[in-house]
Amino acid sequence: DETSYNHVIRAWAKTKRRNSGKRAEFWLNHMWQEYRQEEETGLENNRPCPSVMTYNIVMDAYLQPLEVDPFQVETLLEELIAGGDVGDVGKRSLAKPLYPTVESFSLVMRAWAKAEKGRLIDSGLGCRKAYECLQTVLKLEADETGRIASTPDLFATVLNACHVSTDTDPLTLAIATDTFQLLKESRHQVDASFYTRLLQTGLRILSIGNGNERATFVQHITEDCCDDGLLSGAFVKALANCTPIYGTGWTIQECHQLTYRAFGEPREDGTFPAQWSRNLVKQDFAPGSADMERVDFVLSATPFPQRR
Repeated sequence: DETSYNHVIRAWAKTKRRNSGKRAEFWLNHMWQEYRQEEETGLENNRPCPSVMTYNIVMDAYLQPLEVDPFQVETLLEELIAGGDVGDVGKRSLAKPLYPTVESFSLVMRAWAKAEKGRLIDSGLGCRKAYECLQTVLKLEADETGRIASTPDLFATVLNACHVSTDTDPLTLAIATDTFQLLKESRHQVDASFYTRLLQTGLRILSIGNGNERATFVQHITEDCCDDGLLSGAFVKALANCTPIYGTGWTIQECHQLTYRAFGEPREDGTFPAQWSRNLVKQDFAPGSADMERVDFVLSATPFPQRR
């Protein structure tokens, strides 16, 4: 039955081997083959037909190895989308239409984000692909069919992909900024980690030759973060330790000035105004004056100049 096939496919996913995805898809195709052969007899078909859960498990199998194949995961999602539209997947007759779930889209987005982090694809491609998936989900959600509903994790996946990317194209920052705005306009609640990820992405991409643009970006995002009561120690540390000093055009003094320009001089008790952090899940995450001090002076691979 379908459950038995799913157990076998899930077992291959858990091995996390390079061929886990291919072996999982082998059993998916085997299910289709047996179902199709039974269908051709013209008799009642009692063979199990793959479900959306089966497809999701196969996609997860491709996602498990370190060298993820996002293209193959995307192909499986396209099969599901085709099944929902025309009642046919890969020219296979169906017992019932197949429709992707939000987990199906999430798996594809995570595959692109993982490939972006592992430098397995062209820089920035994972960000763009994950963003496209998010837009598809939001469009399906707006159609009010009841089949798809977005989750905060989808927005987080896009922002994380932009954060770990080495791409310095302004388009990547535009994707991160638009994703953050879409999250704020959605029914989901923004938390402090989203602000921190967006800040880190902007500081990285605006690290060279964009002093005025960088300062404006920092000022706006800091004001919004404080207005929303989500200023965290992680956000302040991210700004104070904003980017590698050597090799990116930054100086320690510039980074220091940018931090103090955003928050002003710390108060005598070393705290920030309480209203800036009023909506944090835990007040332990609230920032202190120590968070404003740079602690990792050299983060890049460029070494210190040798003394003579």
